[in-house]
Parts: sequence; C-alpha cells; structure tokens
Amino acid sequence: MIGSRDILLSLVRSALWNVPVDSVPSDVKWEKVFRLARQQTLLGLLASGLQNLPSDRKPDNKLLRQLQAYVVKNIQAHSLMTERLRQTLDVLREEGIEPVLLKGHGLAQNYPDPLSRQCGDVDLYVGKDGYQRAVEVCLKRFGTGDHEMVNLKHYHFDNQGITVELHKIAAIIPGVFKNARFQKWTCSRMVPSELRKVDIEGVQAMLPSHRFDAVYIMVHAWHHFLEGGVGLRQICDWTMYVHKFHSCIDADVLKSDLKAFGLTRVWHMFSWIAVNELGLPKHECPLYSGKCSADAKRMMDVIWTDGNFGRYSERDSKSPDGYVGGKLHSMKVTIRRFFRIMPVYPSQVLPALVLYFLTGIYQFARGLVRI
Repeated sequence: MIGSRDILLSLVRSALWNVPVDSVPSDVKWEKVFRLARQQTLLGLLASGLQNLPSDRKPDNKLLRQLQAYVVKNIQAHSLMTERLRQTLDVLREEGIEPVLLKGHGLAQNYPDPLSRQCGDVDLYVGKDGYQRAVEVCLKRFGTGDHEMVNLKHYHFDNQGITVELHKIAAIIPGVFKNARFQKWTCSRMVPSELRKVDIEGVQAMLPSHRFDAVYIMVHAWHHFLEGGVGLRQICDWTMYVHKFHSCIDADVLKSDLKAFGLTRVWHMFSWIAVNELGLPKHECPLYSGKCSADAKRMMDVIWTDGNFGRYSERDSKSPDGYVGGKLHSMKVTIRRFFRIMPVYPSQVLPALVLYFLTGIYQFARGLVRI
C-alpha cells in the first residue's frame, strides 16, 4: 500500500525534476498528504507536482482552491522578500558594507521554479568586523522595538513584514576544536575573491563560494535537525544546490573539509536522502557511496515526525505559564528530543547537547534572553 509520505515524495520528485508522478492510487487521503506538505514546508512543490497528475487523480476542488490560495500568497511573499532584500542591501551599501546573502532567497534560484520554494528570512553575513557597524546602520534606518533580537550568531529585526538577520557568524558546529576550525575556514572563504554574484529579479547580491555553500547549506540544515527539527524543504535546498553546481565542487577539497569538521558521516546521510528519497542522480552527488543508509532512514523518521523546526513534535505541547516554567518546559522537551535523536549520530548529538547548554548560559549571562 502506498502511504501518504510516499505520495508526497513522488509529487516532490516530480516538481524537482519535471518528471511524471509515480503511480498514485485513486483512494488517496489527500488531506493527510496536504498536512504532511505543510509540516515539511513543501506546499509549493506539492502544487507543482500536482500539475503533472492526470485530472482524475487530483484532489477535489476544495483542496485545490486552498492550495492555489497558498501559491498566490507565497508568490506575494517572494516579491516582498525581494524588495526588502533590495532595501536592506541599499542601506548597508550606502555605508560601505557589502553583505553576503546566505541560503534562503538565494537557494530558491536553484529550483526549476524559484517561486515554488516557501519563503523564510533574509540572511545576510557581515562578519565579526562589520557586524557592529551593520547593526548600528540598521538600527538608525529601521528603528528599534519588540521586533529586535540578538543571539550568539546574529542580530535580527523585522523589516516591514520580513525578518532580516545580520550574521556575524554563519553557523556553529558541535565540538570546540572542530568549531574553531570551521570559524577560521568561514572567514577565509568569505573574501571578495571567492564570492559570486547573483541576480534575483533585478537585485544584485553576493553569494558564498561553491566550496563554502556545499558544506554550509548542509551544516545549517543539520544544525536545525540537532537543535529542534528540520523540514524536508531544507534537505531539498541542499539537493537542488548540489544538482545545479555539482560540477563546481572539487571532491578532493570537499572530502578534506568534511574530515576537518567531522561531518563526513553527515554528508553521507544527506547524500543518501537526496539520492534515494528526493531523486538526485548519483553521478551528480560528490562522494556518494550509499553509506549510512540506516542512519539516514532514522533521520528521515525524525524529520517526518517533527516537521519544520520541530513544530509538530512535543515541543508544541502546552507550556506552563510564567517565564521560569516555560523555560524549564522547553529545556525538558529539548533534552528529551536530544536523547530521541541520539541513535542517528551519537558523537554529534552529545556535543550538540553540550553546546545547547553553553549557549543558553552565555545568552543568559550576556542578557541576550529577554525576561
């Protein structure tokens, strides 16, 4: 029997590669498929995949109208995000700051239809040296308020409906020495000679090098998987990046980088999911070996259960009233989740748990958590 997960994956593969949808039975529980797509932030790809289904196999008109309403809203969100990106870049460039666009809106350009990717935030890397100046510029231009927040990696604010993050650090990986190497590597990669340009609906932006993005996009998704949950959309992001730029990725250099950061096994898990679940051709996936399939399947089970950012796990269970009660509840749920995902990759999960505690202590000590 074909389950809802298999049907959704078939529609997603159809959207990603513009191929026919695998056989779909006539008794599909479309409400469940739609719910899964929403949890994994894949409604846009679901809509694209449904276009390749015969009319007698499509959902009823009520569901199709709901999906069309989402598609229209997502297109509008893309337009708004592009405008906010343009506005923020203009403000920073006027002050001599040239940020680098991370993930998100830049990755959408790798899809057959960029508008099928659900929008997120605008993430701009300015580095430690330019960070304080960039924050001051945005404070002056966009003001302050409850929308303003700082954490260990970035400052973020609301720019008229779109969250903009100014990153002094692109990402943090588990393990003190591995993370130190990663931070040094990031700084060496974020130099003008390695950056590349992209045009997004007339907006010129700088993107990281292929050497950086091949690792970073995976690291970002892996970070979310460890700390709360990740949607399948973010695995699609990495898959489409590798598909489009596999010829630009030096396999030997990649192998060396992954080994330095202790991420080789993570790469094998992502590769297995990309090839065996999402349909990426094996020859387009550098270092693909088929290893870690059992770990990758366990990872997929967690992804299906928790959904995007873990919003469909017990993390969303009712939290007690009050600041202390809420924080203790969140900590309890997070720790329980760490132990649940431990079998996927114990030597990464344990350092991530330590990092979770240290980050919380740091933010509290620096007054970055609002009470």
